[in-house]
Amino acid sequence: MLRLAVPALVVLAMAVTGCSGDVSPLRQAYMAPAAKPVAAPEFVAGSRKTDETFLPVGVSAPARPIRARSSEGAKALAAELEGARGANEAKGRAAESAARATKPASATP
Repeated sequence: MLRLAVPALVVLAMAVTGCSGDVSPLRQAYMAPAAKPVAAPEFVAGSRKTDETFLPVGVSAPARPIRARSSEGAKALAAELEGARGANEAKGRAAESAARATKPASATP
């Protein structure tokens, strides 16, 4: 009985440690090696534009020239938009009444 228990424990121990990421020999054997930085080929480096149309990694974007509106500016914009909405609604009502006036009497419900 002891002769069967020892190999079974060894197999169990191997199975348990095989699942562990730290000691798995399969993981070490089949993992890709760490990628090493590679210099860009000459044709790639030569074809890149020299103007600043993109931001390289690690460089912060420049400050925007336009800043957010102040509370007074936001209120003025809201008032302007409310006025435009009122004007558009008035034009809509005028167009609707003109459309009703041009319909024949038989077409009105």
